[in-house]
Amino acid sequence: MECRHLSRQRRLHGLLSIVLLDTANLVALIAMFISSPTQGLIFLFCYLGGSAVIVYSYCSKCPCRDQACAHVVPGMLASLLPRRRPGKYTGADLLGVALPVTVLLIFPQSALMSFGWPFYLYWGLISAGILDIVMFVCPGCGNKRCLVKGRHSGFAEEHEID
Repeated sequence: MECRHLSRQRRLHGLLSIVLLDTANLVALIAMFISSPTQGLIFLFCYLGGSAVIVYSYCSKCPCRDQACAHVVPGMLASLLPRRRPGKYTGADLLGVALPVTVLLIFPQSALMSFGWPFYLYWGLISAGILDIVMFVCPGCGNKRCLVKGRHSGFAEEHEID
C-alpha cells in the first residue's frame, strides 16, 4: 500500500486519537500541577520533549509523513525536523519512542491516583486513543515498516473501513 490515499475517515480517526491521547496528558498535567507545581512543570517539559523525540525517532522515518499522515500534526512536525530516510526502524529509533512513552505513562500515576477519578479518566482516554489507532488508523497506513501496524487485528479491513 502506498501513502498517497488518505480517506476522510482515517484522518478523522487519526486526529481523534491524538486528541484523546493529548487530553489524557492534559488530565495528568493538571493533576501533577495541583499535586506539585514543580512536578507539573517537569511533566510539561517531559511531554513536550518526549513528543518531539517520538516524532523525530518514529514519525520522521515514516514514508507517509508528508502527504498521508492520518494523525496530521505529527506528520507536519516531522516535516519540520531534519529529513530522515524512510526505512527499517533501528534499536535507537525504538528506544526514542519507548523511553518517552514509558516516562509519560509512569510519571503522573502517583498524582492521578491521589485524586481518584482522574486516574480512571486518564487510562480511559489512553485506552480509547490506542484502540482508535489500532482499529481505524493502522489498517489503512502505508508504512510497511511500522511495528504497530504489523500488530493490528485487521478490524478496519474486515469492516471495509479505509
